[in-house]
Amino acid sequence: MPLRKFTAGEIEYIIGSNEIAVVHLDAEWDGYRLTIEQKISEILIHPPADVVFAYVDVDEQMELARSLKVINVPTVAYFCNGKLVGSVIGIGQDISKNIEKIRSGGQLDTSNTVSGY
Repeated sequence: MPLRKFTAGEIEYIIGSNEIAVVHLDAEWDGYRLTIEQKISEILIHPPADVVFAYVDVDEQMELARSLKVINVPTVAYFCNGKLVGSVIGIGQDISKNIEKIRSGGQLDTSNTVSGY
């Protein structure tokens, strides 16, 4: 199930008004987009009450992508209480594990990704 695309203004609201926000930054042309969507869809079978998920098309929201320092897609940006905790590039990431890390105040797991920052 694909996530609805959000605009920069909507994303700012989502990030600022939720405890944990997971933002999938990608492009329609990226074949790996579906892999991340599938991972998020699996989490949404039993959605966590304290987490909101969103999708941003970086080609349509270039300013937002630049402000979040997106250098490659797919990128997943993780926010806690309105602040960027980190961003992870690639399809190897464990989104559920990273959410748990945020809850416990730990660092994002970037061991199975292209890079993390």
